Amino acid sequence: MTQREKRTEAASLRKAERMTTLTPRVLDLDALVLKHGSHSPDGEFCMLEAVAYVAGEPWTDSPKCACPVLAAFCRRWNDDLDDAGRQMLKPYIPRLVGSKVNKKVETVRGWMLTDWIIRVYTPAWLRLAKLDEQAHALEGFPEIKDIALPAEGVFHNLVFVSIRKTYPMQAYKIMHGLWGMGQTCLPAGR
Repeated sequence: MTQREKRTEAASLRKAERMTTLTPRVLDLDALVLKHGSHSPDGEFCMLEAVAYVAGEPWTDSPKCACPVLAAFCRRWNDDLDDAGRQMLKPYIPRLVGSKVNKKVETVRGWMLTDWIIRVYTPAWLRLAKLDEQAHALEGFPEIKDIALPAEGVFHNLVFVSIRKTYPMQAYKIMHGLWGMGQTCLPAGR
């Protein structure tokens, strides 16, 4: 790591520390009822509004103290759950305060989330649709480290994937798995 990168990272950490030293507020998580969507400051909160409130930030569903990757995931999770299911998110509110660190950590978190979506979340939905073979193929992928979908290749299904290879010819398995998953998305009769 260069001196400049070290200074930038140290500055990011100091900035994150300053953001978490705002006047924190107490929020009774047991009495709190998380709501869908964003709200005006009227006592109703979505998960991220509660994070901003606890951190002492101005009213927002994009708190500066929270990692943007985690915030985007939690914002969507909050809005996708039903009213009862949404309440299980309350213990994560204080954990998101101060979760913003630096771009390197955000990148790692982003790839962890991408990997989870590909190898865990999507197969669960495929199994519900009785597409067990396709679910099994995705679950068998190694850890996804990086993906690039260049704009120039979007219409030609061009994708670059970086994996943590564990055996010979594994890249071919991934290539055919991704290609096959794309073919299963085509409408019947094509």
